[in-house]
Amino acid sequence: MRDLVGQPEATRLLAAAALDPSHAYLLHGPRGAGKDEAARAFIAGLLETEQRRIDAEVHPDLYVVEPEGEAILIDQIRELRADLHLRPFEAPRRAYLIREAETMGRDAGNALLKSLEEPPDYAVIVLVCNDRARLLPTIASRCQPVRFRVPADADVAAALGGGADAERIARLARGDLRLARRLHGDADVRARFAAALDAARDAGLIDGFDVAAAVREAMAGTTAAGDAAEAIEQATQKDRATAGERLAPQKAQAALRRRRRRAETDELRLVVDAAISLWRDVLAAAVGAREAVVSSDRLAESDALAERFGEDGAGVVLFQALQVRRSLELPVIPSLALQRLYHSIALGARGSLSL
Repeated sequence: MRDLVGQPEATRLLAAAALDPSHAYLLHGPRGAGKDEAARAFIAGLLETEQRRIDAEVHPDLYVVEPEGEAILIDQIRELRADLHLRPFEAPRRAYLIREAETMGRDAGNALLKSLEEPPDYAVIVLVCNDRARLLPTIASRCQPVRFRVPADADVAAALGGGADAERIARLARGDLRLARRLHGDADVRARFAAALDAARDAGLIDGFDVAAAVREAMAGTTAAGDAAEAIEQATQKDRATAGERLAPQKAQAALRRRRRRAETDELRLVVDAAISLWRDVLAAAVGAREAVVSSDRLAESDALAERFGEDGAGVVLFQALQVRRSLELPVIPSLALQRLYHSIALGARGSLSL
């Protein structure tokens, strides 16, 4: 088990678990801390296979479950339970990866309980959870917990290769390793992040800011990200088929849906994270801590917004943006979440927003 970025305790626990695995593990902690990457690396070791086969989800002894839409449905858990009766095809065991396990409703969670209580000896179930408080306590109690923490900026910067640019991006991502890697490795992502910063700025500076237009633009970007991800997955599946790793039709369609959903969700979070980043800078400028402003190239914008909103106004807007970010972890209509974000900034500009 390789070292995980900023997670010495989780690295130690998973390395020990790989030598003598239990029946179920719960990897929990903040989004972007590296849990999914760790789960896939752990499973590759359990199945004694190449990492790429787990990353591509083509190993016959790997079974993946993640939300269909906004939640993991009871039918998905029933299908997992049916699969548990299959013995390993080529590995010493079968592995079951359940992403965003906290999205299971009570019925789905209860359906999983029996499998956690009496799993076959060849099965290892790995749950990845961003919010343990939302997970049924009875499920959490039947798993070996592995806690992940927000990695330090220095650890994130080192993972990006070090240097001034990596340090700036690490501060910008504020402990979200996945976001940091996207910003560092993709110029298009950086451009979209900058555009989202512009929208969060304009909502506070332009009287009569067109909230509906900003929401439409952001949602168009989300759809485009989903389209691009789906096209990449289709091309990847074609290449795998040529190499003799064709997925069954049902699994292929599920992989397409998962790839699209992840891309759309990442894009939505990118927009909200940009707003949070900007308004943290505005609040820092408002309280006189200009040295704490991360986007130093936008210092003049932060100063202008700080002058207009003041410390209290900037604090309220930041609080509202953080609330929108938290709402994305729940079943929510994305366009309404974005409306709330931009309306809160526009209202703050008029002094009409309060906690």
